[in-house]
Amino acid sequence: MTMTARKLRVRLMGGFGVNAESDLSFPTRKTASLFAYLCLKGGNAASREELKSLFWETSGEAQAASSLRRALSDLRSIFTDAEVAPIVLSTTATVSVRMPGVEIDAVQFEEGHGSQSEEQMRDAARLYAGPLMDQTRHVSTGFEEWLLTERARFQDMAADLCERLAHSASETDSFSEAERLSKRLIREDPLCEQAHRALILCLLRTGRRNAALRQFEDCSAILQSELQVEPEEQTKALLKSISESVSAKPVEPRTNDTISKPKIAVLPMENLSGDPEEAYFSDGISLDITTELARFSSLSVVARSSTFVFRERAVDLADAAKTLGADFLLRGSLRRAGDCVRLTTQLIEAQTSNQIWAERYDRQVSDIFTIQDKLVHSVVSVLPGQIEASLRRRVLRQPAENMQAYDLYLKGLEHERHYNHANVTRGLHTMTRAIELDPRFARAHALLSFFTFAEQWFRNRLDPATLERAVDLGQRAIALDPNDNDCLAKLGTAYLAKCDYEQARHYLERALEMNPHDCWTWSHYAWLLTTVGQHSKAIDYMDHREKIDPFPPAWHWETRGISEYSLSSYSQAAVSLRRIVDPGFWIHGYLAACYGQLGEREMAQAEWRIMRDMRPDVSVDDLFVAQSDTMQQENDVMHWRDGLLKAGLIN
Repeated sequence: MTMTARKLRVRLMGGFGVNAESDLSFPTRKTASLFAYLCLKGGNAASREELKSLFWETSGEAQAASSLRRALSDLRSIFTDAEVAPIVLSTTATVSVRMPGVEIDAVQFEEGHGSQSEEQMRDAARLYAGPLMDQTRHVSTGFEEWLLTERARFQDMAADLCERLAHSASETDSFSEAERLSKRLIREDPLCEQAHRALILCLLRTGRRNAALRQFEDCSAILQSELQVEPEEQTKALLKSISESVSAKPVEPRTNDTISKPKIAVLPMENLSGDPEEAYFSDGISLDITTELARFSSLSVVARSSTFVFRERAVDLADAAKTLGADFLLRGSLRRAGDCVRLTTQLIEAQTSNQIWAERYDRQVSDIFTIQDKLVHSVVSVLPGQIEASLRRRVLRQPAENMQAYDLYLKGLEHERHYNHANVTRGLHTMTRAIELDPRFARAHALLSFFTFAEQWFRNRLDPATLERAVDLGQRAIALDPNDNDCLAKLGTAYLAKCDYEQARHYLERALEMNPHDCWTWSHYAWLLTTVGQHSKAIDYMDHREKIDPFPPAWHWETRGISEYSLSSYSQAAVSLRRIVDPGFWIHGYLAACYGQLGEREMAQAEWRIMRDMRPDVSVDDLFVAQSDTMQQENDVMHWRDGLLKAGLIN
């Protein structure tokens, strides 16, 4: 495939891709890795011997030389037609790539890191989207060793950058970028003290002294737990700054009200293939699951460096949980035989040693790396929901007076899952109390935003002031945690309720980009697609959700029923709508339209009577006003009216 786009961008931070108007495909993984390696040389030449030893170390001299020539020929052919493209230069001894007009994020990041300008440092911080060439699959041992060294170098630069930016920031955007980058680095490596220090400084300089103290405590605790060391003197000096900044008003100590996210450790997958050479595959699965789980802000994930100490020894689960400080353990095994791969996984609750979930995945091998991606996605999409369900069951057994902010949030999730007027009202009170206990709990603000506009729907009243309050709560949530995809998704749905479809799409697509594995975000996005009339695509997302979670919240079935009706699947729409337990009055109006289209007049009239009994004050016009508030396409609204006409319910 050749490239003809005018502007070429090479993405190396957080993954790998070459993009203009669309992503560019390379013929082999090795060719792509060779191109990335040459990009990072910054135009400097690499010797052919260097490249052969990096990429073809196990091949003979003649074969390695031939493979390198073929890879360089492939690179030239890929970019032949590009107006702005890399130029591959080679001599008998060296190879280099010149990049006139081509943007390479890693090169721009390195340049920004070396700058003293606040604006340039802030722009560089924005470029750091994750570890260098993250999720790059194994191509050779030599390249793997080089990549690990380079990845560590870029992470060190990122940590240094966010600390310098936190020191010099004078604008809100700079503080936000420094805070975002420090949180990302801590997720990647919880032992990165410099990133902890940058985050403490951001919190302190923006007046969040209590949060700064808690972050210092987190940093101290993990350094002591993992390395048995104290924080460096620079970090301790920040503690003194926190104390001095409060003067007469001491910083409140950490209490039980502070959010304590469940911690999961992914133990190394056991290689049952009988071939030690297959260990890279089982290790890759373990590492990728760890990396992808870190996208969920609702979880604390134990670093890979900590869990891999259990790789070469028999594991006592209780001992592993205690050593790692984990609430949940994921263990598993991988067996590869011929063209078949079997992954078996178990989720263990550390407190009880109970297995709370297990699954077996059988796949045919075509492209081993595609299979690896699919296996990781299958596991990662399920785990957070299973952990959340376990925690919800535990918290619902607690007396209400003993619940703290996080417990109340879990209870709020239960109210959302069992979506009806009573539970939405309970959710409003529960989330209000959670925020009283912890005003900086981002997800509590996000869920309160959802309950705020949902409660108005049950009253058949969406007044502008309430919708504005829902948006304000959503904005507050992402201000508290801009890296939480659920907060972004909830803000998107608040804009959706407000009929601001552009903003709704913006935040929901950001949520999907931030975490493509979150099934709750899939349902929120499907809601948007249904509202704007993209019904087939909406159903694709809902199908995917139901494979992962067969018991989604009630509003999911409402969204599905609307899309199925709009696609003239009236029987299936009625089945979906009937899955809603204790539905709102309007659902009976929707069912009446379904039965009208099916020629079932008696059933349609029965549903209509139920709706009128529930809300005698609601007129037909009220029902269609509500529909036009949640459906952008006029033909979708008229389609529902047609169902009621066929049922003889309206003229």
